[in-house]
Amino acid sequence: STAKNFYRSDYQSNFKSYFEEELVGNIKNNAYQLCAPKPRIEKTIDTRSVYARGAFNEYGDVIRHLKQPPPDHLDDRVTLSYSKWEGINYLNAFAEYARANNIRLYFMYPNYPETQYVVNKEVILKFASDMRRELKIQIINNPEDFVFSDSMFFNTIYHLNKTGRDQRTSMLVEILKNREISGMKKAKDDNKK
Repeated sequence: STAKNFYRSDYQSNFKSYFEEELVGNIKNNAYQLCAPKPRIEKTIDTRSVYARGAFNEYGDVIRHLKQPPPDHLDDRVTLSYSKWEGINYLNAFAEYARANNIRLYFMYPNYPETQYVVNKEVILKFASDMRRELKIQIINNPEDFVFSDSMFFNTIYHLNKTGRDQRTSMLVEILKNREISGMKKAKDDNKK
């Protein structure tokens, strides 16, 4: 109580002082944490995870799951709702960059489980209509081309198991062959004119 006679309480000054002390203390503490030598701590990493560092091959493909049994259910199941997708503008900007750098660019719809396609077909077809109308990248497949049985997926609605992956690869090769053949034929026909 006697201290009140010698001390004037000013909340603004007190706050400023507290803030400055805390800020300086935090900066010092963070600098110490960043710069001080630390003993190496081994983190526990689940090396069996499908997405662990060792799960990828030299091409960046996830391969660990190819020999694992699938989980009981597929994750990421959703019911889609339609709204204008602004991603088309980003893809078109990338297409301009690709053209300016003589890069051929094609768009393909992803693989998708049959049950999810049935639930979301109406919305997917609306997105596809927008894509056909506005996308400045050549679309070389249809949304239903890579609709596969749910049994061909591993753990999420986009992650195929070995059977699904092999089937999609074969289909993709055929699409690209047909695309390249028709593209080369068109180029030859254009050169004859």
